[in-house]
Amino acid sequence: MAFFILNTCISCSEDSPTYTPLELYDIAVKYDSEISQVRLNDLNRPNCLEYSEGCIQDFVFRYKVRKVEMSVIMFDTQENAKKAAFKVGQYYVRNWLFDDVAGEPVLEHFVTDAFKAQRPTKDDFLKE
Repeated sequence: MAFFILNTCISCSEDSPTYTPLELYDIAVKYDSEISQVRLNDLNRPNCLEYSEGCIQDFVFRYKVRKVEMSVIMFDTQENAKKAAFKVGQYYVRNWLFDDVAGEPVLEHFVTDAFKAQRPTKDDFLKE
């Protein structure tokens, strides 16, 4: 029995960690109860064509944090979210990209504190 539990834990740790949309929003609301999800239309809807592979068009959102909006885009893997964040010079956490954040202190503070989001650099890809 102990071998089975240990083996399960090891195999889980090999998988790239992800958040579901609900888990991500839950973390956001726990950090700042004033956050809101913005209703999307043709003008403000993030489009997966702007990002790299792995973007999931059904899970693109806009959040408003203290009157400043950002795009929140789900990817199939953490690696694809990281690549997309590097491509557009933005932040990511697990399988999510936070776009329109860099250069906005309110949003940078929010994503780095609430999610421990990072902004990948070229060096991040040299290590792999």
